[in-house]
Amino acid sequence: LHALLGKVYANTGRIQEAIRELQMGLTSDEDGSLHYQLGRIYSSIGNKSAAQEAFQRSKQFEQKRRERADIAVQDSSDVMQNDIP
Repeated sequence: LHALLGKVYANTGRIQEAIRELQMGLTSDEDGSLHYQLGRIYSSIGNKSAAQEAFQRSKQFEQKRRERADIAVQDSSDVMQNDIP
C-alpha cells in the first residue's frame, strides 16, 4: 500500500509525501524497484547522497536477482545432464 501511495504522490508532485510512503514501503521491495524510484525522487530534489544510496541498494537487488538466475540455469543444466543416459 505504501509503495502504491508513494507512486501516486510522486506522479502528482507531492514529493515529501512520496518519499515518506516509499520509505515505509521499502520492506516490501522485492526487486529493487522501490529503491530505484526513491533514488530518482531524491535526485530530482538534489539530494545526491540519498539518491546514490538508494540506487546502490537497487543495484544490490539486481545483482542478487542475477545470481539466483545463474544458479537456476546451472541447476537445470545439471538436471538435464543427469537425465541423459
